[in-house]
Amino acid sequence: MVWDSFAGCFDFEEPGNPGGETRMRPTCGMEAPLIAPVATQSHATQAALRHLNNANARETSFLTAAEWHTLVAVSFAATCTTDATALLIALDQEADYSSANFKWFQAHRRRFVYVDRIVVSEPHRGRSLAGCLYRDLFERAMAAGHDRIACEVNLEPPNPRSDAFHEKMGFVEVGRADLQPSGKTVRYWEKLLQRKSLTQ
Repeated sequence: MVWDSFAGCFDFEEPGNPGGETRMRPTCGMEAPLIAPVATQSHATQAALRHLNNANARETSFLTAAEWHTLVAVSFAATCTTDATALLIALDQEADYSSANFKWFQAHRRRFVYVDRIVVSEPHRGRSLAGCLYRDLFERAMAAGHDRIACEVNLEPPNPRSDAFHEKMGFVEVGRADLQPSGKTVRYWEKLLQRKSLTQ
């Protein structure tokens, strides 16, 4: 997973457009792009988002066009900036998904929303886009009755930027695993949601 820096922003619904696109607060920049469901985006925008994912496949995983559409279809939330500079895909505990990290949470938690991937294009990092996508996810999760957001971050090879990001977002470590044959070690993180999560 690839993480942008966090600067305490959150999203709100556009007037007259409940559940659709959300515009970021000025703390993300007055000209910040809209956040919208991936499934509502044009073929060209979705192709650009998949290219963004695959350009960071070392941290996420490479997706064919068919795999991309399947993942979006089974997701709890698949959101993006409408200029295709950032994306987030998350699944709930009911998803049919083979990821070892997702299955760890299935085995240890009754109900959760798992962030499978969040990617910000390199030229746009430092704009708090990852933080804004997370805030949007928190709101969607709470609206659906969820109170737990889960994810994993590489411990080996280390990812100190992501560690710092998640700590600042209020995540805590709840487990670790050695993934073979990749040789990676991951740390499992979760955040318990409260209404104040939207305004911290």
